[in-house]
Amino acid sequence: LTVRALLDKQRARADTIYRDLPRAKADMLEVLADGYDRLGYPADAEPLATQALALRRATPETLAADLAASLNLAGW
Repeated sequence: LTVRALLDKQRARADTIYRDLPRAKADMLEVLADGYDRLGYPADAEPLATQALALRRATPETLAADLAASLNLAGW
């Protein structure tokens, strides 16, 4: 089992596992995006980082530090 395979597996499960947990889902999407990026798969990382950022912006209780981390990861 490769790291890429583990990322792919978690990515496929994220919508189901974190359906009602937007903050946790944003956290996981950031972890996945960072993992893909570090492995050299920016095309896989970018949509996850963008989705995490959208979740952070849509969640009223988002901490400023979390929003800043999402902005940084998304390259904004």
